[in-house]
Amino acid sequence: LLNEADVNDVLIDARDEEIIRHIQSVVKQPIVTVVGAEERLQKVQQQTAALMQQHGVSLQNKATIARLPEAERAQFEKQLKELKRLQLALKIFGTYYDERIHLRMPSLDVSDKSLVEREWLVTAMDYYGEAFTKEQLDDFPRTPPKKYEKEQLQMVDRYLTTKQQYDIAILKGEQASPYELLALQKQLEERLVKDLNHPRYRAFVLSDCIGEGILSEEEANRHLAITVVQTKDGVVRYNDTFGGKQLKVYGAPFLFEQFFKGKAIDRILDELEYEEYEKLQAQRQRMKQQPESNQKRKRS
Repeated sequence: LLNEADVNDVLIDARDEEIIRHIQSVVKQPIVTVVGAEERLQKVQQQTAALMQQHGVSLQNKATIARLPEAERAQFEKQLKELKRLQLALKIFGTYYDERIHLRMPSLDVSDKSLVEREWLVTAMDYYGEAFTKEQLDDFPRTPPKKYEKEQLQMVDRYLTTKQQYDIAILKGEQASPYELLALQKQLEERLVKDLNHPRYRAFVLSDCIGEGILSEEEANRHLAITVVQTKDGVVRYNDTFGGKQLKVYGAPFLFEQFFKGKAIDRILDELEYEEYEKLQAQRQRMKQQPESNQKRKRS
């Protein structure tokens, strides 16, 4: 039988996967993070602006669009549709993350936080789970949240190195044996393997490795760096999800200061404390109502 923590993990994964599927259906691309959507949006905006400048196109003047050669007009309209889809995807991301934060910390104001920072906070909640509670964070940053013990993380570097070598060989169309990778995978905990293959959780695992002295910051960020691979079908950006190019990873003691610029941890603790108070009040209210319901049952 699943315990409460397992059930929470299932629900978290289901929500995460559901929102990603929804966003991918909207943008019709394999986008899995805010960073991915923002980078793609910036690229399409630059391409569209260049086309408009080259052909003297104005969105306010439809006649300038109508004068475009057929191929350019089709490309321009395609880009405009993609822009709208990506903007909608970012709006969905924002609504989803704001809702998740509000459920966990009802009065925490994140209006001054970027969408990427909100994504990282929700990721921290999901990754650390029960370790992300007031009791655990009371001694932060001296004792940061922790998910894995040091001995569980010892093979992370070797696993990720082997995985990248294998994946890149396959992308290039080269012969590659999966046996070493599978053998390493069997020596790691199933949940750890899952976290290492998650587009956002990998950064947290590597942060934990820095904190435990297993990897230096340079070594950890190397595992998040994007690698350009030349394939027979063109250039592929390997590891282009949520990596070191966008947000450098540090050891866990600096994790939340990095996301929130050193000013939010006290507020987070205050909100967690507030939630405990709310839970206690709700429990008292239920206990107060129970005698009344018992009295009604006795009368009937």
